[in-house]
Amino acid sequence: MDVTSSIQRQFQTDPELPLHKKANMEFFYNYHLSKSLINSAEHQPEISLIILPIINGCTRYFSRGVDDDGNVSNYAETEQIVEIGKTGNDVFKSSYGKIISYLQLRGSIPIKWTQIINGKYKPSLEYNLKNSDGGFIKHMDKLVNDYQRCVMVNLVDKVKYEKGIGEAFTQISGNSIGSRAVEYYHFDFHKECSKMRFNRVSLLIDKIKNLIDSYQSFEYNPNISPKPTKLQSGIIRTNCMDCLDRTNVVQSILASDWLVKEFREMNILGADETFKNYDRVTNSLRNMWADNADYVSLAYSGTGALKTDFTRTGKRTKLGLLSDGYNSLERYYKNNFSDGTRQDSIDLFLGYYKVDLNSSINHQHLRLFSINTIVRIVALLFASVYGMKILIEKHASDLLSWPVLVEYEYRPIPIVVNSSLEVPFLTKYVDMGISKVKGSLLKSKPGASEEKSREKTE
Repeated sequence: MDVTSSIQRQFQTDPELPLHKKANMEFFYNYHLSKSLINSAEHQPEISLIILPIINGCTRYFSRGVDDDGNVSNYAETEQIVEIGKTGNDVFKSSYGKIISYLQLRGSIPIKWTQIINGKYKPSLEYNLKNSDGGFIKHMDKLVNDYQRCVMVNLVDKVKYEKGIGEAFTQISGNSIGSRAVEYYHFDFHKECSKMRFNRVSLLIDKIKNLIDSYQSFEYNPNISPKPTKLQSGIIRTNCMDCLDRTNVVQSILASDWLVKEFREMNILGADETFKNYDRVTNSLRNMWADNADYVSLAYSGTGALKTDFTRTGKRTKLGLLSDGYNSLERYYKNNFSDGTRQDSIDLFLGYYKVDLNSSINHQHLRLFSINTIVRIVALLFASVYGMKILIEKHASDLLSWPVLVEYEYRPIPIVVNSSLEVPFLTKYVDMGISKVKGSLLKSKPGASEEKSREKTE
């Protein structure tokens, strides 16, 4: 099965093509690593049998926003697929074999923006609306080309830290969409669903219900026709800051509501009936979406998702809040102190950094016992004397974990200490200390030139 493509897309591609040629390049994560096999398969078609496209994600703080070609970070399709089996009452049997699916999309806010790690819980947030028009418009074109119609649901806060970027998204959407094929709604999730009232997502759904219904969903019944009997003609594109926790909650509710609507149309549920009295169905849906949230979150942030207690149980719990606190602390550590190395591995995997086999190894890229590693250790010692707060503020660019293989344009520029070494200002104190040690050693024992002159005299 092609995991890079929705069922609907698979019906729209040539079934005779090998898997790697049918794959959706938007999500063909191991394409770079497969290139040599793909090239060989042009001459030896049997090699195509061992080329398996896979999907994965990126680190969240080192990949944000839109590029000049309209590609956005944290871009992922999520498809809920249901197949009707033989078991159940006569209504189920009449729909036996039917496959229905509902496709949703998540993606980073499509403007030029970034979050710069700084050792604090919330990284520094910067955005550039003036240079975002080209990438934004190309992203809108991509949405229409791939999904026909789209409603973009923005879940970020309308106050404090997220206010500016939320308003920027609203502004560029009002100025640049220019088509009813793409619409925009801003729903302040934390305000509307405060005090753990996640059921208030219904306020959002009520606003876009007509759009959701008009987009429909995919339906295929091999007992009736070899072709799909219904196609999805639009998509809900949801985002928060990370496209993780708030996005997961909203997508799970949208998918559950869609399935209720489909079951009502098939007369499996009554006109006003929900899954409330069907615990097995309810638990299966909740656990499936909570697991999905965890897998996506592990790829982006390195931990399981937040708010999955609601997704699994239908309500917010104190134990869930404690779990969120633990995951938040783990995210803080990983995002600030280890994601740089993880991003390096991703850049290698995707081919963004290509190793030149004819050149020598750049030792600045080696982290173990490198100058940067030594400076970090020295910095931690300084922290015990001068305080971590001041140290973080002045030397975050060296204490924290940054990608080193591919240039990261938002990384603070280090100060040149001498002609052979570029590290932050802290190195000045390290150099001073080394000089003093060397000076004391030279005073206590004769230099090499003096020893040579003595040998000649003797």
